[in-house]
Amino acid sequence: MSTHLPEPTLRTLETLATGQAARIAGITGPRTLRHRLLGLGLHPGGVLKIVQRRGRGIVVAVGATRVALDDSVACQLLVDENL
Repeated sequence: MSTHLPEPTLRTLETLATGQAARIAGITGPRTLRHRLLGLGLHPGGVLKIVQRRGRGIVVAVGATRVALDDSVACQLLVDENL
């Protein structure tokens, strides 16, 4: 029996629609940004959901935590929408 896993479809976080969930595949950008996002609970392998968009900002839910991100930060998060 063969189990076929879907190919990862990587895109950046700011391209997701409100209500859409995805798994974090990676974080690009400087080390300080990666450390800050890890401290907020945004880590590779974690699942998040877009809760709200307002202007250039995005609010994501990671478990029970809500985190507001600017588009300039959201474009540094690579996500896979195939959960």
